[in-house]
Amino acid sequence: MVGSPRSSDAAVLAAERGEEEAVLEWLDSGGRADATCERGGVNGVTLLMGAARKGHERVAALLLQRGAEVSLQRSDGGTALVAAANQGHERVVELLIRHGAEINLLDSNGYTAPMPRGGDAPVRDGADGADSRSAD
Repeated sequence: MVGSPRSSDAAVLAAERGEEEAVLEWLDSGGRADATCERGGVNGVTLLMGAARKGHERVAALLLQRGAEVSLQRSDGGTALVAAANQGHERVVELLIRHGAEINLLDSNGYTAPMPRGGDAPVRDGADGADSRSAD
């Protein structure tokens, strides 16, 4: 059994590692879903950003279910969506977009999250989730 994280740094690390049980213990003990820490000189790194960057879809879904804000920005403007997209975690990107992630937020360099197929977010039509854009 993984121990409950005692600080927001430890909680973000647990999210980055995909330790769902530890993240759940953090939340159940009163820890905030949007708790932040500093990583590499960047402030405001959230549990959701950590889980998204490492592609931990279940942890990201848990955090969203427990009230994590999907479009918070770090001190450099990065978001969970940017983190997931930069690492190629398409399922996490889709999860974040379904939960309302803002796809047009700019980071401190003026960039948005890289999106599949030409730089725009997939538009989903109908129950089958098919991409409604026409092929090039």
